[in-house]
Formats: sequence, C-alpha cells, structure tokens
Amino acid sequence: MKNSILKQSVFILAALVAVSSLFTSCKKDNEADDPNIVYTSFDKTLSVSAGVSKQDSLDINLDTYKEFLIYAGFTGTGDTAASYLIGNTYAGVYIDSTQKYGSTYLIKPVEKGQVPDAIVTTVKKWSGYSYVALKESAAISGFAGAGDIYVPVAFRNPITSRFHYGWIRLNLSSDFSTYKAIDCGYNLVPDVPIAMGAK
Repeated sequence: MKNSILKQSVFILAALVAVSSLFTSCKKDNEADDPNIVYTSFDKTLSVSAGVSKQDSLDINLDTYKEFLIYAGFTGTGDTAASYLIGNTYAGVYIDSTQKYGSTYLIKPVEKGQVPDAIVTTVKKWSGYSYVALKESAAISGFAGAGDIYVPVAFRNPITSRFHYGWIRLNLSSDFSTYKAIDCGYNLVPDVPIAMGAK
C-alpha cells in the first residue's frame, strides 16, 4: 500500500514538473520583447475630404520633441490628394529614391520582420521629406489602399550625433480620406537598424 501511494506521489510530482516546465517554456517563447526597443501605440487618425487638410505630430522616443509629422489633405475640388510622413531636422524616413515629387520622395515600406539598410551618407536611401501616396486626377502613386505598412525611420540624438532606428506602422485608405498612424518602435541602441514590427 505504501508502495502504491509512493508511486502515485512520484507520478503526480512528475506530472506537475512537466506541466510547470511546459508553462515556463511557453512563457519564454512568448516573451520575445526586446528590452532595447521602446514601443508606442499612437492610434492617430486624420480624416479628410475635399478642401480639408489635417496634420498631427508623432513623438517616437517620448521626449516631448516631435520627430515626425503626418499630413493628409485634398484640394477643394477633391481630385488631388496627398499624404506625407515628414521628419524634423534630425529625423528621416526610408525612401525609394527613384520616385520623387518635387523635393519629396516616395517612402519605401519594408515587410514586417525585415530590417532596412543603415544610413550611408553616399547613398540616397533616407530623406526627411517623404510622401505615402499622391493623387493627381486619375494618376495615383504610393500606398493608398495597401493596408498596414511598416515604414523604417531614423532620428539623430543631437547630443551624441548617433542615429536611432525604428519603424512606424501606417495605413492610408484607398480613397485617401483616412490616414492612420497606428504604432511605432525604436531601438535604444544607437546605429543599429531593427526589424519592422519589433517590440
């Protein structure tokens, strides 16, 4: 009888150890958060229509200094629209340097989980001025209606002159009327680009 109780106790103890290790390993798998990445949810929406333009600022590193500006607007006739993501003096956006409107470049989204190229001063892959999409009568370029897109961003610490890389998730409706800045993340470690969507 004592043997039977001992066997049951050992079995129960082994089962508890197995279950607790399962929960521990699941917790470790789900805790993929990087302590060097600061994540912020914006949930900012610009709703625009013919003759209406709106803008809002984005503070990536939560220091009350706004690193980026989102802008959306229509002309009075409604046949021309533009949506921008613009960096301040010390901030830039990953761009497609082959597509330009005046002095403003088309942003270059990167797939979730992918890492953009770092800033190289001799190669034009980053710019402070970028557009998400443009509409001029029937001509449309950019990412209106593309769903959520991840845009690589970088901003320079004015004290150290080193860059911090991050991402902003944007969504622009196909009719240009709703432009959302959803969330962002950036790396506390300077000069190291991060994967899009990393938290």
